[in-house]
Amino acid sequence: MNKLYKVQLKDGKIPATLYQSTAEAIKAHGASNIAKIDEVPAKKVSLTEVNKSKDLVLVLSSRSEEDLALSIKCGYAVTYNCPSYKKIFQGMKYLEVSENLVLEGEIYKLDKFDLKTHHDWAAILPRHTEKLWKWSIYHRNAKIISRDEAEHKYGKINGVQGGIGYIDLSEIAANTEKQRKLGNPLPNEKVCFNCKQMMWMVGLGLGLKCRLTSKNIENRRHTCDKFEFK
Repeated sequence: MNKLYKVQLKDGKIPATLYQSTAEAIKAHGASNIAKIDEVPAKKVSLTEVNKSKDLVLVLSSRSEEDLALSIKCGYAVTYNCPSYKKIFQGMKYLEVSENLVLEGEIYKLDKFDLKTHHDWAAILPRHTEKLWKWSIYHRNAKIISRDEAEHKYGKINGVQGGIGYIDLSEIAANTEKQRKLGNPLPNEKVCFNCKQMMWMVGLGLGLKCRLTSKNIENRRHTCDKFEFK
């Protein structure tokens, strides 16, 4: 039977995250902060494999940078809404998105939120006094990267109602190939062709114009410091 490791800290807290090795636990918390490490049997992860697609990426939007820092520290994020059981699976690509940063990792498991078990997030509950979190999403191999780097890799990351959405990498690949054949800039390029301020007025004989300046755009690959993805 596979085994994992549970940590008890010297301040009495027991983090919800289970580690694959004692070295991983020590790296996460520091040897001087750990009272003991217990070996526990690994439970079978209950994520469904129905209709799973390796091209899908789960996205949690509208997170703060403090949320991302806490998530990577404790190994899981919390949310009010539940991802689709028909789409998620262990190892699925996973993003938590703030205005400037993105946590990139892989899903490990999904749990119902329990305040005693998932106490790492207790400190932020006063910001949401009208309701408690309902779900905890555990992740592995997580790192924090810039939003620019994430959007270069995954394309434009839009916010979604309810805070949970999906990116279909197969659609991005198809659109990229389509644009390449047309000779257009690729979707992740920061050029006027991909800017929401560009006005396509070719049909009126007016060419391309910038909504901010009302002036002609030199070419589709031109850019400026006011660039915003569509």
